[in-house]
Amino acid sequence: MQDLTSYNKNAVIIAKKYFNVPDIDDYYKKADAKPLIFCHFARGLGDKVYNEVTEFKDLYKTLMEVSTLLVTRLVWLCSHHIDKHMVCLATMIVSWLCHTS
Repeated sequence: MQDLTSYNKNAVIIAKKYFNVPDIDDYYKKADAKPLIFCHFARGLGDKVYNEVTEFKDLYKTLMEVSTLLVTRLVWLCSHHIDKHMVCLATMIVSWLCHTS
């Protein structure tokens, strides 16, 4: 437990030095800490800035868009290589993605 306390203390110091996040201490609280998720697509695929994910629903939407694009590409590749089993599998995945979003 002492190692974790030391790590959190050092992480806060480093984060305050390199990131402009005014509430950084909220990520390292012992109780009810904010989720610590930063990525280069926090505001969507077009956003190339490494930033905080503030809403899980926005992150989910972005990840679903990427999944759909990848599966669509897979369907195209499979259909051009005339592998009917792969087309069927990719079509089922696209259908599943549409129903779970």
